[in-house]
Amino acid sequence: MSVTSIRCGHVNVHHSGTSVATLVQRLVDEKGIFIYSIVEPYLGKKSTPVGFPKSTPVHYGAEHPRAALWTSLRQGFFPLADLSDRDVVAGIVETKQGKTCFVSAYFDVLDGEVIPEKLVKVVDYCAQRSIRLIMNADLNAHSPLWGCEDANP
Repeated sequence: MSVTSIRCGHVNVHHSGTSVATLVQRLVDEKGIFIYSIVEPYLGKKSTPVGFPKSTPVHYGAEHPRAALWTSLRQGFFPLADLSDRDVVAGIVETKQGKTCFVSAYFDVLDGEVIPEKLVKVVDYCAQRSIRLIMNADLNAHSPLWGCEDANP
């Protein structure tokens, strides 16, 4: 299956079921193919994202995920499980222009790792294979440049 166009987006739902419900209602009613980067998803009792329709898969790399990819593609989306973890999720879609890798990432400034190791591996993987990469991320970047009281590295 070769896709001609994909709507992309990014949202931090702050672990809120209401935010997920609003997003789901908005996107499921629209026609077309979408891939959304979801950070801080609402988690159920099994520590996995909940609130999304079964007809539109949510991909994540580990329990207690802080990053996920939600897509309307039931076929043609290929998760890169070996390159995904709790904070980085990657998958490939074949488009008319070739392969495109979509990434959702959550950066934890308290983690000590400025750039997540899995993200470096995804970038290397795509570069070695000439695969386009689209990344959405919650960088948790604080700076007075955009109104924050404090700054982080």
